[in-house]
Order: sequence, then C-alpha cells, then structure tokens
Amino acid sequence: MLRRLHPDPADVTAPEAFAGVDFAALAPPDRPYLVINMVASADGRATLAGRTEQLSSEADRDVFHTLRTLVDAVLVGTGTLRAERYGRMVRSPERQEQRRARGLDPEPYAIVCSRRGDFPDDIPLFNDPEARVLTYEREDAALPSRALRRARSEHGVRSVLCEGGPTLNAALLA
Repeated sequence: MLRRLHPDPADVTAPEAFAGVDFAALAPPDRPYLVINMVASADGRATLAGRTEQLSSEADRDVFHTLRTLVDAVLVGTGTLRAERYGRMVRSPERQEQRRARGLDPEPYAIVCSRRGDFPDDIPLFNDPEARVLTYEREDAALPSRALRRARSEHGVRSVLCEGGPTLNAALLA
C-alpha cells in the first residue's frame, strides 16, 4: 500500500495511485516524456550487495511493475542489466492485458544504452524472442538523450520509464 497525501489522503495501491495518468500525452513532439524510478537507501546507496532487491519493499515493487504498464519503453543501462539480470519487461499476462487496455503493445520496448557497446548478451532479455530491444551505443555523455530522440522518431515511442541507476540518471540530467 501507498499513502496518498493529496488531494484526498488515503491508502491506495500503485494502480490506484497512477489511475488516469497518461505520460504519452505529456510528450513533446521531438522526444518521449521521461519518468525516472529508482530506489535508494537512506544513506544514498543505490544497491546492497550489488542488487536493488534488498532496498525495495513490496510497495516499491508494485510501483515498479505498475509504471511498466504505463509506458511505451523502459530505458536501462548495461550496468543495471548485468546486476539485475533483466528479462522481458512485462511477463505477467494480467499486466500485459492492462497495457492492451491502454492501447499499448503487451511488451514495451527495452531501450539499452552503452557508451562502449558492451551489451550483456548472456542475460534473459537478449535471449527472449518476445522481448523488444532497441540498443544504442556511442561514446559521449549525450547518448541517453540521443537514444530517446531516435526511439521517438524511429519507433514512435512517446513515453519512457528510466530504470537506470545513478550513472544513467546523471547522464540524463546532464
């Protein structure tokens, strides 16, 4: 459960908290609308023992999976892919149906950025025929922004959820 503070304080589920949200409608014409979601400890750590699992609660995971039902694509860097061993973005048939009901494909694109082109092709995401993966590489700090613009122009991506860690998030903010 999450605690909604405004406009009507109440305990709500993640789907209730995001009901009516349309990130794609907020997109400017030249790039997707970007949402960032990540966990961190009180002392600023992004992982414990190299993973996020111990930092997140059941409510955090519900937000994580709910956000994936609302976007055209999920942006992630290779460091997060390696650490978390990503597979397909939406595996649950129920969540795929929620995406269909919103007019989205059942599986969002996975946008993967690497400055050095070292994609971890041994992880499940790159070996699942139902995964939709877009890879971008370039040795410059503007790579994530360029990838977002290309995803918009080449694949019609209007909304992106960034699940990257501090390195990818810093590159986006720069």
